[in-house]
Amino acid sequence: MKKSLLFISIFISSISFSQVGINTQTPQKTLHVNGALQLTNELNVGGTSSTTGSAGYSGQVLTSQGDGVPPIWQTLDTNTNDGYKLKGVYRTTLTNVAISALQTSSPIGTVNDIKVNSTDNFIFIITQNLASTNSNSGFTTASSLNFEYIFNGTSYISPIEVLQRQGFNDAIKGIAYSFSILNAPTGTFSLQARAWKRNSQGTSETIYFNRNASGTVIPGSLVVFVYEK
Repeated sequence: MKKSLLFISIFISSISFSQVGINTQTPQKTLHVNGALQLTNELNVGGTSSTTGSAGYSGQVLTSQGDGVPPIWQTLDTNTNDGYKLKGVYRTTLTNVAISALQTSSPIGTVNDIKVNSTDNFIFIITQNLASTNSNSGFTTASSLNFEYIFNGTSYISPIEVLQRQGFNDAIKGIAYSFSILNAPTGTFSLQARAWKRNSQGTSETIYFNRNASGTVIPGSLVVFVYEK
């Protein structure tokens, strides 16, 4: 009964004033909540009647832009010891792919809308992936692999890794890599990640990226930090 009365109250309020009040008879905005608010999922800001607003990135805070303007998600300035400030953090989850042919690559993910506003900058990239092969033969094999990261038309190549399997044992390897880009041009950019199978010794096997040998998907990650002066 209490819920029904609350619904009726909200309905009457919206008809009379084109505003909705919860625990108030005099709502001051389109939605006026007089009490505590609990969120159990993301908070989306901005957007339109046909597009979803932004939920921001991990670690960002919601910043007011004043009356009549929606707030925006921003990364708090974090100074380095040489005067650079953290201006943006961008991330994506890297997908799983299987590559059998030698000297072949496949895209595994892209970080979009990386904003660079000052020419005095550096961009720090951290990535984590997984590679595996399964025991489809009793031979000892070794396969080489690495990753390519493409930013503004320039490729950054990670060191070669070797995935070696003994007999009927599966092989699995976690691969972390980080690198920096100095004085990137200003603008909005994307960073694409690609997985490469290079060569094999013994029986040529399929390399599974970001899943284990039994087929369980273990997504990789790609995180971009933009620092500027």
